[in-house]
Amino acid sequence: MEEVPAPVCLKGGVLVKNHFSAISVGTELSSAKSTQRNSLLALGESLSLYKKALNKMVNEGFNATFKAIDKYKATLWPKGYSSAGEIIEIGADIVDLKPGDFVACAGSGFAVHAEYVTVPRNLVARIPAGIELQYASFATIGSIAMHAVRQASPGLGENVAVVGLGIIGLLVVQLLKSCGCKVLAIDINPSRTELARDSGADEIYCPTESDDVVEKVLHFSNYVGMDVVMMCAATISNEPVNQAMQFLRRKGKLVIVGDVGLGFKRSPFYEKEIDIKISCSYGPGRYDPVYELEGREYPIDYVRWTLNRNLVGFMELVGSGKVDLDLLITHKTTIDKAPEVYNNIKGKKIDSLGVLIDYEVVSKNKAFSRVTPVQFEINPEHVGTINVGVIGAGSFAQRQHIPNLLSAGVKCKLQAVCTRNGASAKQIAQVFKAGFCTTDYHEIINSPEIDAIVVATRHDSHAQIATDAVKAGKHVLLEKPMAINRDELDCLKKTVLEGKVVFTVGFNRRYSPVISDTIKVLEKLPKPYHILYRVNAGKIAANHWTQQRNVGGGRIIGEGCHFIDLIKYLVGENICDVSVGLAAAKNFGETYDSVSANLHFTGGSLGTLLYTALGSSKLGKESIEIHAGSTSIFINDFRSLKIVGNFEKEINYKSIDKGWKNEMNLFLTSILGKKNNLVSLEDAVEVTEVSLAIDKMLRTGR
Repeated sequence: MEEVPAPVCLKGGVLVKNHFSAISVGTELSSAKSTQRNSLLALGESLSLYKKALNKMVNEGFNATFKAIDKYKATLWPKGYSSAGEIIEIGADIVDLKPGDFVACAGSGFAVHAEYVTVPRNLVARIPAGIELQYASFATIGSIAMHAVRQASPGLGENVAVVGLGIIGLLVVQLLKSCGCKVLAIDINPSRTELARDSGADEIYCPTESDDVVEKVLHFSNYVGMDVVMMCAATISNEPVNQAMQFLRRKGKLVIVGDVGLGFKRSPFYEKEIDIKISCSYGPGRYDPVYELEGREYPIDYVRWTLNRNLVGFMELVGSGKVDLDLLITHKTTIDKAPEVYNNIKGKKIDSLGVLIDYEVVSKNKAFSRVTPVQFEINPEHVGTINVGVIGAGSFAQRQHIPNLLSAGVKCKLQAVCTRNGASAKQIAQVFKAGFCTTDYHEIINSPEIDAIVVATRHDSHAQIATDAVKAGKHVLLEKPMAINRDELDCLKKTVLEGKVVFTVGFNRRYSPVISDTIKVLEKLPKPYHILYRVNAGKIAANHWTQQRNVGGGRIIGEGCHFIDLIKYLVGENICDVSVGLAAAKNFGETYDSVSANLHFTGGSLGTLLYTALGSSKLGKESIEIHAGSTSIFINDFRSLKIVGNFEKEINYKSIDKGWKNEMNLFLTSILGKKNNLVSLEDAVEVTEVSLAIDKMLRTGR
C-alpha cells in the first residue's frame, strides 16, 4: 500500500472515485510469476531481453545498463483492471457522462486498485439501474468471458467442454448455459467443479492421473466429440491444447482463453480441420489506441459487440439474473487490508475466486489531493540557489535530466516531480529525494518555492505546459519538440517574448564534446559547407504514440528537429530553402519516417538530412560527414571524430556524450545571469518551423 497523488482527469476520459474493485486472481498472480516461467517461450523472451541488455552495454556501458535493470525491477506497477465507482470529474471532450454517474471501469493501468482512477471514455460504461456497485466491479472480468463465448459462437444444444474453472471459466459456464448449450466442466480442483455444478454445468469432471480423460469427455458427447472446447486453464504445458483436439469432433472449435502452452501437434488438428481461435481480452477495441485512448467507437453496424458494449451486456445479464456473481465472490476486504489478502492468495492459504476490495470505509473521511509530500533526510549538497520542478519524470528524465540536475556545478534542489501515474510520481520522488510529487503540473508551476521547470512530457503537451510555466514566471528547459503545430508555436513564441525568464529547447547535441571539437575545426575552414547527416532511426510501429500526429507529431517533428538544429548550428547561418523526398511510405503504413531533406543556407552551404527507418539495426544510429575547403570531417555516433585533409586528426571518445549534462549546466548558469550559447528562442523557432514545413511537404506532396 502506498499513499500517492490522485490522478488528473484525462481530456477524453473521466475521474472516478472507486467504490469497489475486483481482484483477478489468476491474471494478477501469473503476471507476477511471468519472469519465473521455465519454458521455451520464456527462454525466447529472455534471450530477447539479454540481446537488448548487451546492445545497451555496448552503446551506453555497464553502469547505465545495470542501473536500467535495477530501476525496472524496483518499479511500482499498480495492479488491477476491473472496478466500479462514481464519476467526480469529466474531461473536456466528454458529452454523454456527468459527475454523479455510476460507471464500471476497465483497463490495466486505468481501472487499478486505488481510491481514485482516471479512465478513457471507451473503457467506462454507465451501470444499468438496479445493479449493485460490487457486482458492476466484475464487469471487465465478465467481458473477458463474454468475448470468449462470442468467439465460440455456440449453437443451441451444442456440447461444450470448459477446461479450467477459475473465475473466467465459471463465468463461461454460466454464459454457455444461458445460450442453451450442454456444458461439461473440467478442473483438477474438486471445489471448483462443485461451483461449476452450482453454476449450471450439466456434468462436472475432476480427473485424476489414472483416469482416461478422453473417454470421459467422449462419453458426454455420445462419442460424437465436443462441438467446442473452451480452454480457460493457465499452464505452460502444451498437453491441454493437444488433448483438446482429442475431445473435439471433426470441424469442431477450440477457443483459447487462458495462458496455456501453444505447442500444437499439427497432424491431428489438420486431419480434423479444427477451427482454433484466440480470445483477446475484453473484445474488439482492446489494445487499439485509437479506440481506447482517442475514444473512437467502432460502428455498431460493422462491430456489434465492442469492448464497451460487452461491459454493458455483461452487467445487463447480471441484472436479469442469468449470471450469478454471489456464487463466485469468495472474499471481501477493505483497501487497507488488501496486501494481507494478496499474501494469503500467494501462499495458497485461501482458495479464492472473486475477491472484492471495498474503498468506502477507508476513504470516507479522506481529503482528495493531487500532491503528496515526500519525507526524507535532506542532502545539504542539493539545497541551494535554484529550486527545480520536473514535469514528465519518465525514463528519459530519470536517466538524464534529474541526475544531471543533481550533479550540476550550480547549487540546486529537485523540489518536485510530476507524472500522470501517482505511483510512479511517488517512487521517483523518493528515489531522487524531491520535496513533493504530484500528478497535476499546475501544482508545480504555481508553487512559489519553484524557480525553474524541466518539461519532458509527451510532445502534444510541451507547448501548453511551457506557455503556462513562462506565464507563471518560471525559467523553462523544454524537451524537443518545441511544438507540434503552428498555432502552438505562435502562442509559445509570443508568451516567451513577453516573459522575463530563461527559456530554451532541449537540442542537446550541439553541446556534445564531439561537436565542440568539430566547431574548432570548422572555424578554420572556408564556407560553403556540405553536410550529410544520416540518422538510422529504426522502424517504429505506425500506431506508436510518436507516429500519431496529434500526440507525437510524427517522427520528423518529434525527433528530426534534433538533427536539423545540429546542421544549422554547424553551418551557423539561417535556412532559406528546403526540399524533401520520401522513400516508399505506403509500404510501411504512411509513417513518413524515411526521408531525405535538403537544407539550403543563406551563405550557400547545403545540409542533407537522411532520416531512415529502413536501415539495419546493426548499424550505428548517427553519422555526420562535413566537407569544406578540401577537408572532410567524419563523426560516428558521437564516439569518434576523424579529420581528413587539412588538420588531419582522429579522436576516440571514452563514452557517447550527446550533450545532456552540458545542456543542464548552461540552463542553470543562465538563470544565474551568465551569458552562454544556450539555444536561443530564435533558433528554436526556426528549427521548429523547418520541421513543420518538412512534415507538411511530405504529407501533401508539395
